[in-house]
Amino acid sequence: MFEKHKGILFVLSSPSGGGKTTLAKILSQKDPTLFLSISVTTRVMRPFDVDGRDYCFLTEDAFKRALQDGTFLETSESFGNFYATPRAPIEQALLLGKDVLLILNEEGYRIIKTQFPFHTVGIFLLPPSLDVLKHRLLTRAGNDKTLDQRLAEVMSQMRSCKEYDYCVINENLTEAAKNLRIIITAERQKTARLQSLDHNKDL
Repeated sequence: MFEKHKGILFVLSSPSGGGKTTLAKILSQKDPTLFLSISVTTRVMRPFDVDGRDYCFLTEDAFKRALQDGTFLETSESFGNFYATPRAPIEQALLLGKDVLLILNEEGYRIIKTQFPFHTVGIFLLPPSLDVLKHRLLTRAGNDKTLDQRLAEVMSQMRSCKEYDYCVINENLTEAAKNLRIIITAERQKTARLQSLDHNKDL
């Protein structure tokens, strides 16, 4: 007898400026059943950031205490700032059969894939061209001193797309969101997921 899947972890990654945060918000608005994981970070809030919506902002000391307490599923460091995925909301969502959308870099994706091999689906967003990506970074970063460093990392990030289950070109937000929703729908209908009772050992 077939049963509903026990929850899928959809991991969305892209180079900086690839549009993953914007598309994740669009997807969660279009699909209320999709739980959007909010990452924790120690970076300084930007003028347009909202605590608890874009990130959960912590001081470095508070972050380290939470890390020691085992609060996070995965952590990473980027340009001197720490990022992490809270453990409790993810595990609870999976046990309730909810699908989860995470915004992670390649390192975070690898960690989550190792912990939840059957439940994780990786989607990598590609820009239509490097010139477009560079323009997005310039527009967003302004006088950011790390801009050159970010640009230098782009090629390495692009090569990591081979590790993912899907690659989606983000040339147009509407079209990219449509393609992402098609992937999510298809993954939910896979026979292997409907027969998931024997695959919950990683929960």
